Amino acid sequence: MKKYISIIASFVTIFTGCQSEVTDIVTINGPEFQATVESFEDATRTSMTTDRNIIWSKGDLLAVFQGRAMADKYRLTDQTAGTGQGKFSIVSQGDNDSSSELDGAPNIAFYPFMESLVCSSSGASSYSISNVNIPAVQSYVSDSFGNGSFQMAAVTGDVTDHSLRFKNVMGAMKLQLTGSETIRSIRIEGKNSEKLSGSATITVHTDGRTPSIAMSETSSTSVILDCGNGVKLSQRTSTSFIIALPPVRFSKGFKVTITNSDNISKVIQTSVGTNEVLRSSILVMPGIDLSTVTGEFEELVHTTLTESDRDIANPERGFYYARSTTYPLSKTHVQAARLQNVTIFHIGYLITDYIESYIADSFLQRIRTEMQILRDNGAKCILRFSYKDSADEEDKPWDATPEWVDRHIQQLKPILQEYGDVIMCFQAGFVGVWGEWYYTSNFISSPSTPQEHSLRKNVVDAMLDALPSDRMVALRTPAFKRMMYAESYTDTLTIATAYNGSARARISCFNDCFGASSSDYGTFSGEETREYWKKETRYVLMGGETCGVSSYCTCSASLKDMEDYHWSYLNNDYHKDVIAGWENGGCLDEIKRRLGYRLSLTDIYHSRSLTPGENFNIVLKIKNTGFAAPMNGRAVELIMMDGNGRKTVWECPDIDPRYWFAGETATIDKTVKIPADATGECTLYLNLPDPKTTLHDNPLFSIRLANDGIWMEEEGYNKLFSLPAAEESDNPEPEPESGEDSGSASATGENLIHGSEFNPW
Repeated sequence: MKKYISIIASFVTIFTGCQSEVTDIVTINGPEFQATVESFEDATRTSMTTDRNIIWSKGDLLAVFQGRAMADKYRLTDQTAGTGQGKFSIVSQGDNDSSSELDGAPNIAFYPFMESLVCSSSGASSYSISNVNIPAVQSYVSDSFGNGSFQMAAVTGDVTDHSLRFKNVMGAMKLQLTGSETIRSIRIEGKNSEKLSGSATITVHTDGRTPSIAMSETSSTSVILDCGNGVKLSQRTSTSFIIALPPVRFSKGFKVTITNSDNISKVIQTSVGTNEVLRSSILVMPGIDLSTVTGEFEELVHTTLTESDRDIANPERGFYYARSTTYPLSKTHVQAARLQNVTIFHIGYLITDYIESYIADSFLQRIRTEMQILRDNGAKCILRFSYKDSADEEDKPWDATPEWVDRHIQQLKPILQEYGDVIMCFQAGFVGVWGEWYYTSNFISSPSTPQEHSLRKNVVDAMLDALPSDRMVALRTPAFKRMMYAESYTDTLTIATAYNGSARARISCFNDCFGASSSDYGTFSGEETREYWKKETRYVLMGGETCGVSSYCTCSASLKDMEDYHWSYLNNDYHKDVIAGWENGGCLDEIKRRLGYRLSLTDIYHSRSLTPGENFNIVLKIKNTGFAAPMNGRAVELIMMDGNGRKTVWECPDIDPRYWFAGETATIDKTVKIPADATGECTLYLNLPDPKTTLHDNPLFSIRLANDGIWMEEEGYNKLFSLPAAEESDNPEPEPESGEDSGSASATGENLIHGSEFNPW
């Protein structure tokens, strides 16, 4: 849909912003749906444009549940683009997981399409759509909502009804600001830990009730409107900022934190009375002139830092050492590797002896032992299984039958589940010599259609099922993922579909002939396959090895390719001549530093004083000069240690380092409450631990920032700064009672109103 500057058009715009057009569509039988959204009447459009029509546009996607838990993907037919009543045709089907509880269910739809969605029955006339994501960060759009921030749902009368009449799920808050500042971001937080973003479940009803939304326990208590490079305010006319919110009752009021382009923040407190955001309605804040609000923008202490030029050991990135069945992994190997800043091992298990039998318990125990060695000594592995390491004819069969492959994966599943914490990724072996999917006896050689890839897809699906849901399976070429999981080479992951737990989001890449020829020895089959991987690897792991010297692996060519394809890991031992060429060319040290992520603090901003029991503002700027973002999950924690050694931990569940992309600078902007009993010199740290409970407290698995003088090796923390705890006031001001103004120059509970700016339902 086109980006119209109107509320009704705005929530439609979201759905197109994160979905790329696809021209190579696989034809699948399925009913055609017609979807409509009501336009606004003049009386409900007090500040919108005069054009109140909603226009569907080419590429719009719907999730439609047709008696199954997993959604089918529907796309707008080209001939209805540019109209207000779009027809949608099926593009791909969800998993064929026929659910008895959905027998006889009507057609249920959600907009925008999300691969992670699951539908289930929740009553005689109700159905729940789970795994919905309410964005924690929304993008500013003038007089509208940002992409991906506003959802709709529809339910038909019965399964034969193909008319989808969408209804809003969300509500919104509107701020109207004047002044001379340039606004960089706006944060909304309830004063009673109300859930505002993150995972949610939406329930639709066939009995006429409106859709409802339930936030999960792990959802975030804040939402941020990101204004990009900044929105300049005017002293003469107000600028509107609209933030989509789930329907929520702020039982003790809420606060708005506004940060300007100089990273200076001002908090606008509402009353402690009740305010409520309703579905399909805007809670309108009266106009506020920031220059008249009591108190200036708080000037934060600013410290700049520089990036170190040293190579450092960090988890899940860098060169790796290879081990095999012939050369078992030991504690000594892992500890010696860390001294060389290597934290990854490629472990290739050769299971020739079990090509037609179950894997022996002794072999399975060996795998467990080596996984435990990794866990105990601060390393992770790239895992691959194969049946043969020779492509000689006399060594056939080169792999096991599909039936035996599946049995072996099922045998390995308990180990993979138990030790998924130290599995960086699982390369899709089993098929072909060396597990590289080429020389094969039991799978179609050189498959070229999705049908010919079906046996291989079964192997990958089994691997995905055997792994924890947050771990990836790596495929050897772009063609494999395209034929098994994508509609075309332009059907790539986006920021909206990355890390959603779907098969597509969990399929990563590896290239074992990097820079060896113009096609990397058949890895690529054309420019479209290269462009495909360049886009995919922004969100999935990329790594592998070199296999021979060519004009395509010079320093300049290799650095460019590693940037384009977001390389995270590389074989330290192969090919020796290529690595020697990088060393002679002067780029090996840079490659060592930049493989994967390389995070460094550039700026620290914080409040001037640290007062027990009071709020404290911290803003951190973190630059990523690596080739890739951190690809597996990573926790973010701010930690304070006071003068008596008492530790306070503030978790930041709304911050995901997987979106700290290469070449960009991320911002951590948090307001924390200092413990009332904090005393003495208080030191604050940034901790980036592994989120797995088995590794969280092991400093060897925490990310070290690339700044000198801040790493606390024993704790695994990055030191930020120290401040003495200020003495509390002898006569603190009492908390205002319910319904009273907090004393700030902002709206009270009485003059906050529910606007009639839109209510189409």
